[in-house]
Amino acid sequence: MGRRHGLIGWSVTETLVMGNLHPVLSPKPKEHKLTCFECGAPMKLQPTSVFGRPYYTCINYPACPGTHSAHMDGTPMGTPADQKTKSMRMVAHTVFDRLWKERKMSRSGAYTWMQHTLGLNAEDAHIGNFDVAQCKRLVEAVWVFLGEPER
Repeated sequence: MGRRHGLIGWSVTETLVMGNLHPVLSPKPKEHKLTCFECGAPMKLQPTSVFGRPYYTCINYPACPGTHSAHMDGTPMGTPADQKTKSMRMVAHTVFDRLWKERKMSRSGAYTWMQHTLGLNAEDAHIGNFDVAQCKRLVEAVWVFLGEPER
């Protein structure tokens, strides 16, 4: 990554490209009001993580392990969840992503298939908002579509 410089409402990050530092201008992430699913306390936006994007942590960290990923603009990726739900969402995404990564259909086609298969509208067809039961339904539906036994 590199050094960060503050501008009002913007962030300049110097990124190393081919041995040289190049400034990259991007909007500063805007904090959204989130509640920690683990303990119920507010969550605070952190500017970056090892993944190079902002994320939310519980204000009670490290006593509470609650974290939640965010888009570069600070918008939460889905809804905060407990560890069991987070783990199931990761499994669901890994299985679901096979539909488009293995070229069974386009990525947008896969999300349309999800909507029709699970009876969801476009707004609700986001794994980051699913509960454990919805994740399981999606995983089962993908295995059926792929003609593979459940793993």
